[in-house]
Amino acid sequence: MDVLKFEIKLKEKPVIFVTKDGIEKTYFLKELTGEQRQKYNQNFDIKFDIDDTGKAKVTPGNNFKMVPANEFLAMCLYDDSGKLVDADFINNLGTTTTEALHKVALKLSGLDEKSRDEAKNELEASDTTGIA
Repeated sequence: MDVLKFEIKLKEKPVIFVTKDGIEKTYFLKELTGEQRQKYNQNFDIKFDIDDTGKAKVTPGNNFKMVPANEFLAMCLYDDSGKLVDADFINNLGTTTTEALHKVALKLSGLDEKSRDEAKNELEASDTTGIA
């Protein structure tokens, strides 16, 4: 029997911001916690259907909405003391910065397109119980 083994520590990536005065400050992008992921998922209205072959099909519902990049970053950008940064900090960053941070943050939490495709392929390769 295969054993599942997970490291409890959240995946993280250091980020260095340089102030107008040239001072470097380190922050950390971290993957979402289970609670944060639940909050993130509450924004999506999806439907699960089983097709004629027995495979699950996911389709968007009527109340689907995207989580703004800045709102998502507010759930996963921490200062050097381990506290989430406030929305004002993120809202004052440049758009190229927030776009780059958003892409990395999605990847850390397994929410980028590549991670979703890998998970889908893994699920399809598993047996009918969904356990590989």
